[in-house]
Amino acid sequence: MPRFFFNVRSVSRSANDLEGESFSNLAVARAEAVLAAREIMKELVSRGTHPDGFTIEIADDRGTILDVVNFTETLTRESA
Repeated sequence: MPRFFFNVRSVSRSANDLEGESFSNLAVARAEAVLAAREIMKELVSRGTHPDGFTIEIADDRGTILDVVNFTETLTRESA
């Protein structure tokens, strides 16, 4: 099963996922990244930080970015 890495980015910060997680395909990984973005966004908002500009880059084991999830786009049901 392929391994995907969720790297969190903002204008001023970045956090690379060093462990990754196995998912059957990119669509499943994206759905999980949307859920992760929503959880992180809850924490940001509770601390008074606006989530605009935050993203999760979904990368493969070579570091190639396969997709990007923008936090504010996860506010709609269709993004999942």
